[in-house]
Amino acid sequence: MSSAKVLNFGPPKTVVPDKPGDLPSPALAKFLPVDDFSKDDKLAEYPHTLSSDLCWGSNSFPRGPKDYVVQLTPEEVRHVSEAITAFKALNLENIALVSRENFRLPSPLAKKLRDISDEVHNGRGFVVIRGLKAKQCTCSDEDGVIAFLGVMSYIGDVRCANSNGMAMDHLRDAIRDEKPKGREHVELHPSKMMAPLKFHADRKFADILALFVKSKAASGGKQYLSSAWTVYNKMRESYPEDLRILVNEFPWPGVKDDQPHTTYSPVFFYKDGRIICQLVYRIFEGTNILNSRQWHALDVLEEVANGVAIELDVREGDIQVINNLGLLHARRGWIDRPGKERYYYRLGLRDTEHGWPRPDNYETVFDDRYGVVPEDQIIPITDFDPYGLTSLDDSGHG
Repeated sequence: MSSAKVLNFGPPKTVVPDKPGDLPSPALAKFLPVDDFSKDDKLAEYPHTLSSDLCWGSNSFPRGPKDYVVQLTPEEVRHVSEAITAFKALNLENIALVSRENFRLPSPLAKKLRDISDEVHNGRGFVVIRGLKAKQCTCSDEDGVIAFLGVMSYIGDVRCANSNGMAMDHLRDAIRDEKPKGREHVELHPSKMMAPLKFHADRKFADILALFVKSKAASGGKQYLSSAWTVYNKMRESYPEDLRILVNEFPWPGVKDDQPHTTYSPVFFYKDGRIICQLVYRIFEGTNILNSRQWHALDVLEEVANGVAIELDVREGDIQVINNLGLLHARRGWIDRPGKERYYYRLGLRDTEHGWPRPDNYETVFDDRYGVVPEDQIIPITDFDPYGLTSLDDSGHG
């Protein structure tokens, strides 16, 4: 597997764009006369072309799922089941304490999982681990969660948590759940609704996005992946003015001390030869913070991402392991029926061995979620409060 390398690094073509709109600085790119363009334009600091295993497209996997699925053998599934039993025998108070040290797997399987982490960080950016169906290695929802935590501890050793201390999310349709008294004004997070989601990379979340497919919908819910590196290359070549907007400071609305608060950071970051993409759409709903040029840049990104995407093969019991810094993911809407309801678990992790360097001066975008130690984390076995404690609060998703 090849590590990331950058080719043709140099100044961009000196094309002067049209004058931007009226959004206050620093939300838009700074457009300059030709003489100053290569000196002060931020896109000039970015590579012309990325070349890596991560630069794949819709035709890059001719064997389909065989190119990215890691199938666990019956013996390996048995080892996972034995590790669940051994962990439960410890009678620890908190299953958030699951780790490599107390979820012991044989060396060959441990190495296989470490190789997956390498592939996610330095290869194509995603792997699907297949074979952990509930009836094969677990007897309860708790067993399934422990298996998910234990397997993923070998791929990412640091787990993130939200502001409530919740370190695992439940992705499902909760629209029929009754709203708790006093929260009539609270709306469900997009992850808990059947609506489709555009291509995005979960913002202020984690390096590694891990999804455990507990069950699938009756119909719909297709998932797609797209390489942010391929999107970058294509936008650099064909849509440089839209890309220029996305590498400059972009406005992100939020709340601080119960008051509206806007922060600024790019959609595309650059650090040590790597492009990092962080993008969600939900926080722009109901605001007028973006002007038409910024929306157009996002529309172009979505169009390009769709054009180079693959549909992910999904089966119950899969663990989808995705590089949340280098890939974009999307899903279509779905329909549930009794006994066939879409239900995923979600974890966010970092691997201290393979993790990518952070862009300078943007610690709040990348590191806010890693401050809660496992002893203080909560792993909810059920989605007991989708409008409150078990929601994704201000985590960037959707």
